[in-house]
Amino acid sequence: DEEVRKHELWIYNLSLERMIRIKGEKWHGQEYRSFSWSPSSTRFYVVRNCKDQLKGDLLAVDPATGDVKVLIEERDAGMILSQPVSELPDSKELVWYSRRDGYGHYYLFDLQGKLKQQITKGRFNVQKIIHLDEKNRVLYFLAYGDNNEGNPYYTHFYKVHLDGSGLKRLTPKDVHHDIEVSQDNTCF
Repeated sequence: DEEVRKHELWIYNLSLERMIRIKGEKWHGQEYRSFSWSPSSTRFYVVRNCKDQLKGDLLAVDPATGDVKVLIEERDAGMILSQPVSELPDSKELVWYSRRDGYGHYYLFDLQGKLKQQITKGRFNVQKIIHLDEKNRVLYFLAYGDNNEGNPYYTHFYKVHLDGSGLKRLTPKDVHHDIEVSQDNTCF
């Protein structure tokens, strides 16, 4: 019998000089999270989660109208955790985080939300994208839990090709790592 909070999402459009309400309501008590913009600023991405966190959708929002398109539906993946989606404008692809195989991994989708392939695989959980090199099709990211004999909470730095090949841990010591990458992406 308790009242459930209602979340609304609005965009202020500078060129139109007005607030635009996002038309993304689906579930009672839903929340919005993991916000990101396309590099061209023509799309705004947001994850819509239901109250029990067992269903989530990646929405592509038109910032001029507030209209939404559901690109990816997450169901049956346990508790839906999310990260901001990363768009690759030249190849018209998205890098998306999901726990659909039981671990947190990155997946490659086209801009229409069609799954192309799983990028990372294994008994570990990805944590954060550090750099996405679209030209060379390499993803640099943080992950934890892959060292079976060590502390499963140690964070390590990795790279992998977007086709899922060439996974390599760049920080071999079994200790926790905080990573900061140089502006030109040549050092960390």
